[in-house]
This record gives sequence, structure tokens and C-alpha cells, in this order.
Amino acid sequence: IAAQAEHRWASAELARSARLISSMTIGVVAVGAVARSIIATLRGLGATAQWAEPTDARPFLGPGDAHADPGGASLADVLAHCDAVIVACPRIPSTIGTIGKAELARIKRG
Repeated sequence: IAAQAEHRWASAELARSARLISSMTIGVVAVGAVARSIIATLRGLGATAQWAEPTDARPFLGPGDAHADPGGASLADVLAHCDAVIVACPRIPSTIGTIGKAELARIKRG
């Protein structure tokens, strides 16, 4: 952030803290085709994908889904165990408030 404020490229700093996506577990909070597309892309890049419905209900991918595997989890588990989280759900009454201060506080550190 300091480099941005100084309008300089911090390549050496970024290189020290960069991680390969293939070494990460990425959480996806989404439903349907959007979630399946994100998960397929992440897996194609070598990442482990874990997902949850935005309502913290059952995992949205069922046993008959082409992308289904044991990666489904509760929202709390996804936030606590993933290295990064992608939130891609529609802004509808059932998803408003899905990610707030309490949920952000649960995100895995490091």
C-alpha cells in the first residue's frame, strides 16, 4: 500500500509475498452456473476450490452435478479455512448481509 501511495511499482515486495494460485485453497460463495464456472476456472489453474451457498445452507452443488465433489462446506468453514474467498452472488433479499463484519473477522489469516 505504501508503494501505491508513492506511485511506484513494488515488484520486490510483491515477489516476497506472492503465492501461486495452485498452492491455495479458494472459497467460492456463489450459486448455480456462476459458481460452477468460477470453480472450473480455479481448478484449471490448479487451485483447490471449496464452496458454500451465500445463505450458509447446504452446498449448492448436488451429487448429479458434473463438478460435484466433497468440497462443499458451510460459509463459516469456507471463511475459516480458505486462503482467499470469492463472493459472486446476486444482491437479492436472501443474500444481503451474507458477508459482513462478523464474517470478515472469520477469514483465515495469512
